Amino acid sequence: MLRMLRASIGKSAYRRENGLLRDCARRLSLLRDSRALLDTAMMLRARIRSADEHTGVTSLETLLRRDHALARRKLTRDGAAIDVMRDALRSSYRRSADWRPRHGADSPVQGVMRVYSRGRAAQERAQSHRTATNLHELRKQTKFLFHQLEALEPLQPDLITRLAKRSHRLADLLGDDHNLTVLRTRVTHSPLERHDRVRLQRIIDHERAKLDRTALARARRMYRQSPAAFAARLDRRAPPARDA
Repeated sequence: MLRMLRASIGKSAYRRENGLLRDCARRLSLLRDSRALLDTAMMLRARIRSADEHTGVTSLETLLRRDHALARRKLTRDGAAIDVMRDALRSSYRRSADWRPRHGADSPVQGVMRVYSRGRAAQERAQSHRTATNLHELRKQTKFLFHQLEALEPLQPDLITRLAKRSHRLADLLGDDHNLTVLRTRVTHSPLERHDRVRLQRIIDHERAKLDRTALARARRMYRQSPAAFAARLDRRAPPARDA
């Protein structure tokens, strides 16, 4: 939401709230990432039929459950840090009630257009060079777009709901790809037996290849319009502004 309203609320408010939310997210990142890797390993196990491969994934799950338990214990033992995050988020929420559009500021749709434009550029880079970094950037921009479309659904419920669902599905696919990339690194540096590591790396590479093809095909459809044309679709039936 901050990205969508950045021009409207001003640079000072944007930087303050963005820094606060970023710091909270960093404190939670270890727990969040450990949970994501565990879920990804469980997803892999559900797709595997070979008994030998099941053994390797089960061993990996054991390691990841330990990682998750350690991350959870580290966070929950630091009650002061949790209090700081809780207070920071509550204060940000209270301040948001006072946000008012500045005179002459862009509309929220213009903010969405900027995010769509960044997503379109990220999509083009990912199509040209299918690297983990490019795919991850495409995922981030698509996720930003999804949340902003959710906020604008009342403008055009039918159209924007469809677009939001497409962006959500694309962000999920790219998120799965990112988690597999991180999981592969964890496997490479794990104490598992070498043959189990090699099997798991092969499985992960195979799953990523399938995900990449599907995600990039969806991304081409999602970002086929120019940013201006995309914004015009969203604004077409916007309700007239009311007098204050």
